[in-house]
Amino acid sequence: MGIYLSKFLHHLALGTGFLCACHFSNTLPDFEKNSPSARSVSPLPLPDTLFFAGERIPLDNALVRETLAEVLTILVHRHAATLLNLQKAGRWFPVIEEVLANNKIPDDFKYLAVVESNLSNLISRAGAVGFWQFMPETAKEYGLILNEEVDERYDALKSTQAAARYFREAYLRFKNWNLVAASYNMGMEGLRRRLEEQKGTSYFDLFLNPETGRYIYYAAAIKCIFENPALYGYHLKESEKLRPLALRKIPVQAPVPDLAIFARQQGFTYFTLKTLNPWLRANRLTLVSEAQPYEISLPLTKKK
Repeated sequence: MGIYLSKFLHHLALGTGFLCACHFSNTLPDFEKNSPSARSVSPLPLPDTLFFAGERIPLDNALVRETLAEVLTILVHRHAATLLNLQKAGRWFPVIEEVLANNKIPDDFKYLAVVESNLSNLISRAGAVGFWQFMPETAKEYGLILNEEVDERYDALKSTQAAARYFREAYLRFKNWNLVAASYNMGMEGLRRRLEEQKGTSYFDLFLNPETGRYIYYAAAIKCIFENPALYGYHLKESEKLRPLALRKIPVQAPVPDLAIFARQQGFTYFTLKTLNPWLRANRLTLVSEAQPYEISLPLTKKK
């Protein structure tokens, strides 16, 4: 599916699940008074208990605990990327959370979008695109439209709906949400083979390739940071987070030969139209009909 954890780390350098996720019982260092740089030489606190997608992560296993600590340290100290992700979550998590809830998928799966793309429309070297990093054929398989004018992998809502279809299908196969998440990284058939070869029943039973073997750890570490940002030195007021955009949807059922003219007719610039509709990949929208309509998003209030 074109999901590469190494890509996630490269771009870094440039609610909870079914249960309460993180529980800290011991007195913790006063990280809230420390800046990220001042904190950089201090070991980070780990939760005493941690759940991801309703499954308890076995932190009593020393190898599991050490891996989580390493991943958490990497993420916490990549300050710019983590801060930006916390800000962008204010805009995009409501979109993702609603889709997950409507499909009865654990809310924790929203953190996979952070692992996949840093909540951005990234393009991988292999050609995976969007928040959920779909490859072209897989995108089409899960209902997204791709042609010379439109690529719905760039549509945050529609690509999340496609990812949800994958998650539901994988759950029917694995009956375990952590295995579903792991399969999104390595594919259902690849994960099935590893389970069969290694006689495992849980993600934490398996010896996997380095990318998939840390995939859940990255998602769980992101969850720890997002649920306790001040604990790890990140201080954001609600007003400092990006807010959901107030948009109106304009139905398009007839060809639009020039989107710049269309934008002006609606009272907006081409820049605004293209920025709010990244799924529009050309300067026209002609592959449209009543049978295949689209909706273009624009601000509620026209430019004065």
